[in-house]
Amino acid sequence: MEEYLRSIKEENYDVIYVTGKSYFDAFPKDFSKNVHIVPYIDNMSALIKDIDILVTRAGASVISEIMALGKPSILIPSPYVANNHQYYNAKSLSDANAGIMIEEKDLTKDKLKEEIRKYLKINLSKYATKVQNVVLGCTHYPLIQDEIKEVLGDVEFFNGAESLAKHLKSILEEKHLINTLEIKGNIEFIDSSELESKKERFFHIMEKTC
Repeated sequence: MEEYLRSIKEENYDVIYVTGKSYFDAFPKDFSKNVHIVPYIDNMSALIKDIDILVTRAGASVISEIMALGKPSILIPSPYVANNHQYYNAKSLSDANAGIMIEEKDLTKDKLKEEIRKYLKINLSKYATKVQNVVLGCTHYPLIQDEIKEVLGDVEFFNGAESLAKHLKSILEEKHLINTLEIKGNIEFIDSSELESKKERFFHIMEKTC
């Protein structure tokens, strides 16, 4: 997994990697800003609801949560458990087209990246040739325009966050509230997320539009 985490610096998604408390101190932390290393998550069910795809082992408890929430998953069963039961847990979901199984012996960083990209294509391909305009959400979708265009073809994007920033700028200029001669004042950014990458994306949009 460390090799994979080091390979996604240019990918347009974030990864939260849960090491477990016992391994956190020894696990490297010098990854790119879209990789977030944490020792443990108290309310895993709440997190699973908010993520796009889950990459996990295939223990009985996590399989139950995946089935209950209907969350897309890539399952890597541990080969070090009694009677190889995680393999059969993962295979049951894979056989039902409810998850993707990669055995540890077949796991590589390229294989994992390929499956994540494939997930995106599968979920968008049904709209290919049928969509002319795409309205981007204000979270991560503006950052994956290339991937969306690869699946949907030549479409026109409408970025609500960018349009809002431009509109705000025009109002401030009209009311002479922007000092064009000297940079002064502050922007207060309030966000419920703890991920620094979201704040960086916000300021990136502001730099482009202001």
